[in-house]
Amino acid sequence: MQKKGTFTRPNAFHIRSEKQQHTPLHMPTWYDKLKKPWFSPPKKVFGPAWAVLYLFIVSALVTYYFTPVKPHYHAAGIILVIHFTASFSWTQLFFTRKKILLAFVDILVIDTTLIALIILLTQSSLLSAFLLLPYLGWCLFASALNWSIYRLNPGESDEDS
Repeated sequence: MQKKGTFTRPNAFHIRSEKQQHTPLHMPTWYDKLKKPWFSPPKKVFGPAWAVLYLFIVSALVTYYFTPVKPHYHAAGIILVIHFTASFSWTQLFFTRKKILLAFVDILVIDTTLIALIILLTQSSLLSAFLLLPYLGWCLFASALNWSIYRLNPGESDEDS
């Protein structure tokens, strides 16, 4: 009970969703509880890795944009749309919907479209293609990690698919 004349205010720097309001901060998340392979990196690696990868991705796309000759411009655009749609879907599938196998299928689309894009870019800008190679390495690693997590956690997801 509050004393007369006092009030509480929300902390603007600690806004949490309704679901998080009832979850203690120290409680492990669904992902933390999953069995992971020996090569699974610590969570703190993902942020810096993605920051560097985004730098490479943007550099590759800007370099390609300023390349004067683009023999497969429309095809590259379609592949990019499919690729980024799959990329944005993966987090939703894996973490929100907890559909590990479906997320793995999605990441195969990510890998395939990225390989196709790199092949197309080599015909107009080798630099753009080379700048995407670290991203391809990360995506292939993420695919192996996703598949391993699926194999190590049978029945954890996809039951109601």
